[in-house]
Amino acid sequence: MAPSRFCLLVAALVVCFSVTGVGAKDDFVSRAEDFYAEGEYLLVIDYVETILSDTLGLDTGDRTLLLRILGSSYVAVGNTESAKKRFKKMLELKADCELDPVFTSPKILSVFEEARQEFETEQAISQPETLSTKLAPQESGRNVWLGPAMKSLIVPGLGQFQNGHQKKAYFFISSEVVSLAGLLVSQVKFDEARRTYAGNDDPSRMEPLYSSYNTWFMVRNGFIATSVGICLLSSVDAIIGALESEYREKPPRVGVLPLGNGFFAYLSF
Repeated sequence: MAPSRFCLLVAALVVCFSVTGVGAKDDFVSRAEDFYAEGEYLLVIDYVETILSDTLGLDTGDRTLLLRILGSSYVAVGNTESAKKRFKKMLELKADCELDPVFTSPKILSVFEEARQEFETEQAISQPETLSTKLAPQESGRNVWLGPAMKSLIVPGLGQFQNGHQKKAYFFISSEVVSLAGLLVSQVKFDEARRTYAGNDDPSRMEPLYSSYNTWFMVRNGFIATSVGICLLSSVDAIIGALESEYREKPPRVGVLPLGNGFFAYLSF
């Protein structure tokens, strides 16, 4: 820092810190504006950075004005990245703040608009309702569908009851009861046919007895497959029902956000 600029900075800080009350806060802003109007951009940067780094009880309005002056000064000295960082801090304090296009240079307005676009993009991505939370349905979704799926796999229809789908629940329960009843009857008939076939000594009856035995064997296996299929189908339906309820509360979103000179497209679930 040049000696003359250092002396001006020290003098300004001594005067400002010696003032108390509301006038002190207003004096910070007015002195920063004076330095900026005189083209002392490096002095503005040193001065405002020092003011903002201390706890001076500045209100939001004063901090917003100081950050605007600071960001404009960084643009004036060619430090665009630092300017955008200060403009973003200003937007954090007051998201709807604008720069006067009449009294602000096009270069500063351009940097400010870039900072605004980056700020809005960062805010949108960081919002739990837009991307970060909804991009993880596997974790929350697993807890949603795992219980109904396991219940329906053990007893078809229980998962549907948990999801609030009573008609489906009654359908799967009644289907499984019918299938199990058929399995029980076919197992009894199969055992009888097997014993009869095994104890037969008459060659003339061998073929019809074997045919009866084989028929009940196939019928029994068919009911076994049906019972297992109902369990699996009920479990899959319970998963779908749970996920439908989850996404009905938090539907997927598609959006396009500005990012620099282009756009950022996202799909969130």
